[in-house]
Amino acid sequence: MSGALVPTAADGGGERESRENAPSAARETFDYVVTVTNRGPSTAREVRVTDRLPPSLEFVSSRDGCTASGRTAVCGPLASLAVGASHAWVITVRLAADYRGDGTDIVNEAVVDASTSDPDSRNNSTSLTGLEIPPSARTADLSLEKTALLAKGREHVRAGEKFTYLITVRNQGPATARRLQVTDRLPASLVLLSSPDDCEVPKGGDRLLVVCPSLDRLAAGEKAEFRITVRAVTADRAAAQPPDDICTPIENIARVTSATFDPDLSDNANGRGTTGPGGGRLCLVSEGGREQHGGHDGRHEGHEDGREDGHHGRDDEHQDGREHHDAREQHGGRGDLAHSGTAVPAWLLWTSAALVAGGAALRTAFRTRRP
Repeated sequence: MSGALVPTAADGGGERESRENAPSAARETFDYVVTVTNRGPSTAREVRVTDRLPPSLEFVSSRDGCTASGRTAVCGPLASLAVGASHAWVITVRLAADYRGDGTDIVNEAVVDASTSDPDSRNNSTSLTGLEIPPSARTADLSLEKTALLAKGREHVRAGEKFTYLITVRNQGPATARRLQVTDRLPASLVLLSSPDDCEVPKGGDRLLVVCPSLDRLAAGEKAEFRITVRAVTADRAAAQPPDDICTPIENIARVTSATFDPDLSDNANGRGTTGPGGGRLCLVSEGGREQHGGHDGRHEGHEDGREDGHHGRDDEHQDGREHHDAREQHGGRGDLAHSGTAVPAWLLWTSAALVAGGAALRTAFRTRRP
């Protein structure tokens, strides 16, 4: 008997998994076709093939009933194989999650045996070195940036204001990235209004999770852009970074995933505090913002003016009080002792007035008699 291995790319066949379910693996699949031929001199009985996969490959499935234990796949047994006849089994495999090569170092070996005695077992095994891996199954380093598009000179937004985010995904290669997915979890301070690129909140899903249409592929060196328009609702006081006097940071993280292995996941999402127009933080300013500080100063100035007006008012009142007190004394009424509130008897006022009048007369007489 003799055997032969013929690998073919199984594009669209076999089991496929998303990048989220297997974050460290490129999920391309490949078919190995194992063919057995009976060269005689008699019919072979209970023919079976054993394929020991290398560490770089993982068993996925077999449309011909082959099964696997770990990395060892077994096909058959086939009840009989006539002289000169051939039989083929297809084994579907995929690259191991930690494989980083280009496929040239992959060696796969298969062995055939039967219950019938074989006069020449030297050709009962075969091996194949090298597996042609398409660029889409190799490494693709993706990165994502997110920027708020504001009017020139603006660095913050106010509650109730709408604006647009630009999400940019770049493939830094070296291979084409397959089945890309961009998601954006909005903070409670933002509400999605629309998207010209059909990003949306899926019905029945998380109302804060925006999902953009998936891309089948993104070639090395190319970029993809998504825009979402949102409205700022209110300052998110639960933000991780405490707000200062005029700024509540809007922390809005988007990320990209892919079915192609990505060697560096650290740049697959925008960093915190980087979505502002200049690459810094984006601030949400409450209604009034900086003007509130000007209003505070105005209230302070008004307070100063009121204090001055009140001071002048009290001076006028005090002056009026003194004139009123003098008038009461001139009419001989009752008066108040200063700062005591004690009433002054009327006879004391009359006596004081008489003494003053007498003193004035004496002084007058004295002055007239002076030489």
